[in-house]
Amino acid sequence: MLNKILVTLFFVVFSISSFGKKSHQERLIDLNNALTPDQKIEAYFQIIKGLVNKKQSDSSSYYIKSLRNYHTENNVVFTKKVESKIQYYEGVMFYHKGLFHKAQDLITKSLETSDSDSLEAQRFFFLALSHKKLGNYSQSVEYYIKASNYFKDTDNHYARIGVLINLSNVLSKTKQDTQALNYLSEALKSAEEHNITKLNRVIYTSMGNIFLEMGDYKVALDQFYESYNLATEEGNLQGKFYSLINIADAKRRLGDENDALNNLQSAILLLDTLDNAGLKEEAYWELGNFFAHVKNKKEAEFYLSQSLLLSDSSKNNLQKRKIYQSYQILYENIGYYQKSLDYYKEFQKINEEILSNEMNLKITQINAEYDWDRANDKLTILAKEKDLKESEYQLEKEKREKDQVRFKFLIGIGLLLLVLVFALAAIGIIRTKKNQVLKEKNEELEDKKTEIELQNHELEEVNQKLGTINKSLKSKNEKIESQKEELKAQRDLLNATHEQLKIRNKDVTDSIHYAQKIQQAMLNSSFHIEGAGVEHFTFYKPRNIVSGDFYWSNVVNNKLIVAIGDCTGHGVPGAFMSCLGISLLNEIIFGREITAPHTILEELRNSIIQLISTDKNADLQIGDGMDMAILSLDLETNLMRFSGAMNGLVVVSGEDLEEIKGDKNPIGQHIISNHKFTIIEKQLKPGDSIYATTDGYKDQFGGPKGKKLGKRKLHEKLLEISSLSVPVQKAEMISFYKNWRQYEEQVDDVCLFGMRLN
Repeated sequence: MLNKILVTLFFVVFSISSFGKKSHQERLIDLNNALTPDQKIEAYFQIIKGLVNKKQSDSSSYYIKSLRNYHTENNVVFTKKVESKIQYYEGVMFYHKGLFHKAQDLITKSLETSDSDSLEAQRFFFLALSHKKLGNYSQSVEYYIKASNYFKDTDNHYARIGVLINLSNVLSKTKQDTQALNYLSEALKSAEEHNITKLNRVIYTSMGNIFLEMGDYKVALDQFYESYNLATEEGNLQGKFYSLINIADAKRRLGDENDALNNLQSAILLLDTLDNAGLKEEAYWELGNFFAHVKNKKEAEFYLSQSLLLSDSSKNNLQKRKIYQSYQILYENIGYYQKSLDYYKEFQKINEEILSNEMNLKITQINAEYDWDRANDKLTILAKEKDLKESEYQLEKEKREKDQVRFKFLIGIGLLLLVLVFALAAIGIIRTKKNQVLKEKNEELEDKKTEIELQNHELEEVNQKLGTINKSLKSKNEKIESQKEELKAQRDLLNATHEQLKIRNKDVTDSIHYAQKIQQAMLNSSFHIEGAGVEHFTFYKPRNIVSGDFYWSNVVNNKLIVAIGDCTGHGVPGAFMSCLGISLLNEIIFGREITAPHTILEELRNSIIQLISTDKNADLQIGDGMDMAILSLDLETNLMRFSGAMNGLVVVSGEDLEEIKGDKNPIGQHIISNHKFTIIEKQLKPGDSIYATTDGYKDQFGGPKGKKLGKRKLHEKLLEISSLSVPVQKAEMISFYKNWRQYEEQVDDVCLFGMRLN
């Protein structure tokens, strides 16, 4: 959603890199003072480059012609390099004029003429842009990749990242989401490596949009929050506005309607400061669309009408199309089907108009290019006029000869018509003879008619017998009808039962969604890590609506305690156990004042066993309970103490990765009862990173062969991203998981925690 913020981005990439600090007047002085042809040509190029980058097409066209005239009048030989640069700037000029076909033609010629100069990447970039404008996405992708490869070995990292973002945008339009995410991931790492973090906000927004289209609303929401936080840090009000709109859209799709409305209202409050009619038009539509989906007729109609007024005044048909679609959704949702159909017709009407306008625009562009070519060919046409006049006499002579041939042809036609008249007379005589024959045949038919009547009498007797049979069939049909009535009654009963099941299913689903809110509230209230002097992230993704994974953190006596739990099962059973685990951790750590990781695990195991073993009839087995990794970090000395029940953690220090394993004993019933958990101590230093995850991440099926991700690949990825900033690490781990999983079902709940010591 809101991809339009990417459309005009990164034109500045090339203007920054190629636009000098001199003014146009200063460049004109340089042109007048130039003594040698090389100086003169370079001065012309500086003027043309400045005008092209400012999109001053008429002025740039004038100086391109002046440069060509200088070449002709002074017999200056243009090298291939000079000719290629002229073609390139001319092509960019036509691109800015909207003549994309002409731009392609000239830049392609420039590419063929050049000897791989400094403009090579720009040529590929503008070829990619022009193909994208014309809807040739495959060729656009091809040229974006070539442009990106040229920037690999240059210092213009800003430009390369810009190309990657544009490339991902094209791929997402063609539903190639996995590859689009790969390019965004590469852009994010490059921005981090070269400290160009001001582009991160755009990258996070792009990622969020892709996840939103993929239906992964929770992950999309995380990315939109990252974008919002960066916009807040930058003081970018427009960035905050778009982020709030995106956050609201993701929350509405997640069912958090109240929060979504709050975000939309926050976006509305920014409008007075921004003073942008286009943003107001968008905001009113977003509100109207929101209320349409939640079936609030009054509010939806009000905001949609406000947006429609603004779109009428701005003649924004694209916005009107979205508004009509929202009206259609509103009236369909509240059962006003005729109104819904009316607005669907309006939507179709304006959609056809937009498509027609787009086609007309393309035709206009092509026609403009044709006119330009025709103007260039005018001198050639005039030169041919003389030859045409000289050939007129010959044409006149040929015409007279053709007239004579035509006269002879008409005489032949007349003779042919006489032959036809005689032929028709002969046909009449033959027809009379045939009629006589037909009369004789009719008499024979009358005799046969008498025979048929006798046969009909016999058929009547047969019909009487059939009547008796029909009565028998009628009796059977009545029985069948009776059976049909019974089947109909059974079908109605099944439909009624189905409706009841739908209602009950909705009630259950609503209850589970509410349980999700309760679980999320418990997680949020039990996770306090801010101010502990560490940077952190969590990637939390339930397989179903609620999760058996959970995370817990707090600072107690200047020690940061973090626990990552994985309960038996997932969904509702796992969620019950996770809420129990959170509650017991609070009681053990704060109520019993126990902070040693191994003792916490032992106390937690004893409490779990005591609670779930009370009912002797409960069908609980060995292994029911949870796995957990728990660490305690001394915030003064950076000494970490760790204990694990089936789960471990990973410490990355520089280029080294160390896996610290937990005990092979869960929190719950086990064949080895009263196991004493091992305590492991490790001295950490600033910059070290710690990662803990449940099984759901490494056990996910996917990749090219549909296999599990596995611990080795997970550790390789953690080592690879450990040097990046923590928000970028989170985006990388989310993108890596999504790319690995692709279209496979999620096999388990996922909870990944990472932190870096400052």
